[in-house]
Amino acid sequence: MSMVHCRGCGKEIHESAETCPSCGAPQVIATTGGKSKVVAGLLAFFLGAFGIHRFYLGQWWGLFYLLFFLTYIPSIISFVETIVFLLSDQKKWDNKYNEGVNSGQSSGVVIVLVLLFVGIFGVAMIGILAAVAIPSYQDYTARAQVTEGVSIASSQKPYLAEYYAKTHDFTGLSTSDLQGTTTGKYVDSVTIGKASKGTIVLVTTFKQTGVMSRIQGKEFRLATEDGGLTWECGHRIQNATLMGTNHVQTKYLPGACK
Repeated sequence: MSMVHCRGCGKEIHESAETCPSCGAPQVIATTGGKSKVVAGLLAFFLGAFGIHRFYLGQWWGLFYLLFFLTYIPSIISFVETIVFLLSDQKKWDNKYNEGVNSGQSSGVVIVLVLLFVGIFGVAMIGILAAVAIPSYQDYTARAQVTEGVSIASSQKPYLAEYYAKTHDFTGLSTSDLQGTTTGKYVDSVTIGKASKGTIVLVTTFKQTGVMSRIQGKEFRLATEDGGLTWECGHRIQNATLMGTNHVQTKYLPGACK
């Protein structure tokens, strides 16, 4: 037999008692304003990224959801919380969020329908997020990998400018004459595509494996036609013969090369 204390006089009474035998105080309070687990679940599902369900439950730390909602972490957490809320035992729910006051049993049919809706809609949302997030992540990764090629090629500029200052002619300069690093984690090679008088073009070729498919085997080009005083890269190269045709897409290049 489970016993509780009267809300009026504090005497011990059976938990099923609707009124206290001693003072007559009602023990079951109509709670139109009680915290509903169905409402909390729906708020978590639709507005969970902003922590609205936590504010509904009177929990100030819903602010953390607001602070981090751009990371998608609150969205993932609140989706899980949606399921947890809807499947919670009603008595345990009332004890936790309604100070033990019986807020009434949530309709099993309603909960099943909400769970079914959440499941169908959740799968659709995951698909949409994947369709948006995965390509964005792949583009970001490809840009990061292209950055390595830009850096390796650019490291040759001081040497080439100094070479031209001494010789006034790039003719005869070969790939083997390049200084320092000409390969990398994503870069297969940096070669000289053309060298004549004050013109030279460096061709950075990305690897066929271990890099994003969007840039596999593609080229990043860096060129000068005035002995290294000024350099052009990517789609900024005005001379079509220096630019080539197997170049990396514009969206993966740094702003100065677009």
